[in-house]
Amino acid sequence: LADPNDTSCEEGTKHCTRGEILDIMQHSGPASTGLTYVWIPVLYSKMSGGRVLVVFFFLGLMSAAVSSLISTVELPVRLLVDAGVSRRRAIAMYGLVAVIFGLPSALSVDFLANQDFVWGTALVGSGLMYIMVTLIYGVPA
Repeated sequence: LADPNDTSCEEGTKHCTRGEILDIMQHSGPASTGLTYVWIPVLYSKMSGGRVLVVFFFLGLMSAAVSSLISTVELPVRLLVDAGVSRRRAIAMYGLVAVIFGLPSALSVDFLANQDFVWGTALVGSGLMYIMVTLIYGVPA
């Protein structure tokens, strides 16, 4: 992980070179955790009013996470409710499965980085498949 206390790219100037920025990005920790939780606070600390802005940044990040979580949870819960399971029981079942499958990522940053790469690649692949199917079969009128 790059050291946020190393100010070599700030000494004497107000900016980093492209190579220094790329080096920070390449060595910022698995799944870009260092960029979000180490370098963003350092960046905001260099700005006037940065202490307030970093609070808004992390509140926005948290809001994005919660809104994504709601939509991620709602689909499987709705499918279980449609299959006749009570909503309360469906939420408990989904929560248990989510905890079991999420535990390895929570316990190991290396596992998290692996899953970030695997699912990031899968999303690119599925996007390409949607494009291919659309090009082959067209869009319904």
